[in-house]
Amino acid sequence: MTRQAWRTLWVVTAVYVGVTAVLARDVLPNLGTHLIHDEIDPLLIAAILQWNATHLPFTDAWWQFPIFFPSVDVLAFSEHLLGVSVIAAPLAWATGDPIVAANLTALLTFPLCALATFLLARHLTGSDAGAFVAGLVYGFGPYRMSQLAHLQMLAVQWVPLAMLALHLYRETARRRWLVVLGVAWLLQALSNGYALFILSVFVGLWLLWFVVPQRRWRLLADVALTLVVATIPLVPILWRYLEVHARNGFSRAAVEVVAFSADAAGFLCAPFEVSVWGWLQYGCRAEGQLFPGLVTAVLSLGGVYLLRERGRSGGVAASVLTAVRRLALAVAVVELASALMVALSGPWAIEVGPLSVHASEAARPFMVALVAAVAAFALSPSVHTALNQARPLGFYVAAGAIMWWCALGPAPAVFGQASELPGPFTLLTQLPGFTSLRVPARFWLATTLCLSVVVAFAVAELSRRLQGVTRGVALCVLSLGVLSDGWEMHLPFAAVPAGPPNPGALRGERVLYLPAGSYRDVVPTYFSVLQGWTAVNGYSGFEPTHYDGVRQGGKLELDGVFTFFRSTADLHVVVAEDAPRLQALVERQPGVVMTGRSAAARQYRLPKQVPISHVPLGDARPVTRATSSCPPAPILIDGSRDDIWTCAPQLGNETITLTLRAVGEVAGVRMTLGRPVEFPRQLVIETSLDGAGWDTARSGDVVTEFIEAAHTNPIRPTIDVPFPPRMAAFVRLRQVGQDPAAAWSLREVEVFAPAPGSR
Repeated sequence: MTRQAWRTLWVVTAVYVGVTAVLARDVLPNLGTHLIHDEIDPLLIAAILQWNATHLPFTDAWWQFPIFFPSVDVLAFSEHLLGVSVIAAPLAWATGDPIVAANLTALLTFPLCALATFLLARHLTGSDAGAFVAGLVYGFGPYRMSQLAHLQMLAVQWVPLAMLALHLYRETARRRWLVVLGVAWLLQALSNGYALFILSVFVGLWLLWFVVPQRRWRLLADVALTLVVATIPLVPILWRYLEVHARNGFSRAAVEVVAFSADAAGFLCAPFEVSVWGWLQYGCRAEGQLFPGLVTAVLSLGGVYLLRERGRSGGVAASVLTAVRRLALAVAVVELASALMVALSGPWAIEVGPLSVHASEAARPFMVALVAAVAAFALSPSVHTALNQARPLGFYVAAGAIMWWCALGPAPAVFGQASELPGPFTLLTQLPGFTSLRVPARFWLATTLCLSVVVAFAVAELSRRLQGVTRGVALCVLSLGVLSDGWEMHLPFAAVPAGPPNPGALRGERVLYLPAGSYRDVVPTYFSVLQGWTAVNGYSGFEPTHYDGVRQGGKLELDGVFTFFRSTADLHVVVAEDAPRLQALVERQPGVVMTGRSAAARQYRLPKQVPISHVPLGDARPVTRATSSCPPAPILIDGSRDDIWTCAPQLGNETITLTLRAVGEVAGVRMTLGRPVEFPRQLVIETSLDGAGWDTARSGDVVTEFIEAAHTNPIRPTIDVPFPPRMAAFVRLRQVGQDPAAAWSLREVEVFAPAPGSR
């Protein structure tokens, strides 16, 4: 670069940093005591970054994140954030404060994303003005404000650098740009698992636009080889994730993927954090705030118009294609109008004589309009010209639309109404790894970069048409407009929660926080890393099967919630000060000692107990019939553990009655649980000789047995429930607990005789 170019770069960097400082003016004085946005996900991220800063990556010790005791390889339950740690770890070492390091890292992503986009846009447009505004769009736009709690979604500065490297290698064939591509690809993949998949699709579209039509197979091979080599360091991490998730039965339910897909009207949903447009809340879904900003939208339309204007010189399309294109455009207009009428005023119908036209929902006509519009766009001479000449503007317009479509997920919806027409995300799920994506809406990340580049082309053209002071004023107005669209007058932040009352007593110990199973679990997650102890609790992307027993044991105030964890060592328990019933639960345990108290919590030590005794069971007794008060139960005795019997919800009156082949001595029941793994909250086991009179064999909770069984086999926990031997012809299981949020699900139920010599 020339000296002038370097000077411009430094000035632009200073402006981006200054904008960040103004944005974060309320946070900067509180960097060590507060977290940007809230105290939940940011506290988890701070814990992971601190773990990375104090443990050697890729080692076995690094995988043993100290939560969800006794689970192993727990770091694979969430994102590892190694790519973010490239910035965060040096800050942690320098400051000695993980909260300061996490906050500074989050703030640095704003100028870094803006600067990376500036470099990409300046290369593509040759305009400093266009590139500067593009940097503001990507670095400070509304979408980033919706992701303030997710540092991994803020640290996406490597995406524009990867795209810049692709363009430069295509134009110069210099190998150094392949190195830049590989490094940017690797760092982005290590920063954000979603970005790995999003960037993969983005690069694939780039190759289809810039390489395949020109038959530049050598370029294709070079890029593919670079990405393969850059992915090699990811292989041991990806393999560990696959192995851990398979071992624990982790998967994303289809309902989750749909819930975290964006609505097609999501561009009318602004993050509540932005000051000017926070009231705009149409088509909103979780993580589906896709409002690009008014100024960005207008400038993007200007960029699309430039594409059309340039396309006119590309020749005359064949008349048949023109007719088809016009027909598709007409269909798009009609169907879009139909969808808008339903969305604004509800179902409608128009009758003219024997003819009747009506619409009752918006989703289907909207999706038809979208497909027709895409067809019309693809058949236009402008797109043909842009594709044949490999014009960057055409690519970023087309890629932005495709990535937005992917953000709508497998079942695109309009104003909450699902469409029967699948989107391109459905095709992506046929590729390895894409089924693990829980939040398709995050594909909008790539669309924001595309919009930034399109804006750069529009501003560059405007800048060429204006002169002197007018051009400077226009640039200032546009820049302030873009910033106002995503500006947060007061960046939200929250105080770091208090730690345990007596942390010195916890180092090297196992610790349970109560209540368990809520957002409060992020507190022991953070302090276990900071203070060197292991938490029974945990807050992460996934949680182990056995943890539901901990959650329910605390919720139902059951003594058995402590048994498994006290069987091999002391257990320290920290109870919130506002939970007196849980304090009473702890204080009634044998040997309890209070070890600390603060305004927020009380701390106790429960001494180690004798190991859990396991009463052996004998041979299985043949069962000829199974009936229940819920769905038919024959699958519970068919010898197969593939089918699942489910009774929902647990209201306290669910029964399963098992008829034995013959009267015989029985001493226990084995339950193989279903999926989702949900155990009976309170279980009564009864026996009978005639099916009329019943004797209670065992009554109470099975939380201890569930925690142990679910830890041993997370996918198919098997609970053995022994009871004193007795003669029986019938065995009845009664679920008498109440939990409207849970089902009772089983794969198999077996009845056992006493073990030889156990009487």
